Amino acid sequence: MDTMSENKNIQKTYRANNGPDSVVKSYVIKTSKSGHKIPVINDVHIHSIYNPLKEAENFISANEKLLKSNNSVLLLGLGFGYHLNLIAKVLRQHHKTNYKIVVIEPFSKIVEDCKKYTNTDFSNVEVYSEGQIDEIYKNNKVIHFLTNRPSVLAHPA
Repeated sequence: MDTMSENKNIQKTYRANNGPDSVVKSYVIKTSKSGHKIPVINDVHIHSIYNPLKEAENFISANEKLLKSNNSVLLLGLGFGYHLNLIAKVLRQHHKTNYKIVVIEPFSKIVEDCKKYTNTDFSNVEVYSEGQIDEIYKNNKVIHFLTNRPSVLAHPA
């Protein structure tokens, strides 16, 4: 079976039930050329269609100095967590278990599917999505985390 046929067989399409004002109009899971699952929101591939692990490695290389110097990271966007796994790996190398990652992912279906389809490690990670985002500023642990000036990294998509 060729790659295009395989991709069609594993695609799952979800229509957001968030009303007419929702930012997410469509959500599809595809398989990259390297065989990794990738989410596609409103026709935007959240990871590389070719190799999301290589993309994550490049993202980490560009931000390694920040990760070495700061044991706290605010990550804007989870995707399927390929970059999160590498961020955690670098933080463990330089800070052992004394690190924390807070992730803000606006679309909760991404979080659910990341846990379902990947081996993303959520140790020392707190994830906030959709309805929880309003709660961030009411959570004293998160306020304390933010006042300690974490490194802020945005998912490259």
